[in-house]
Amino acid sequence: MSETPTPPRPRRRRRRMSTARLAVVARRWGLLALIVLTAIGALVQFLIR
Repeated sequence: MSETPTPPRPRRRRRRMSTARLAVVARRWGLLALIVLTAIGALVQFLIR
């Protein structure tokens, strides 16, 4: 019995899940932020003109 099953660590699993979710959310929010920033930039230029 040299090979012992490694006990699952909920903390690591939770961290991995949270990081994965944060990555997906960051990508989505990143795209939204880019669109919003471009829109604000256009509005600012239009207002300045």
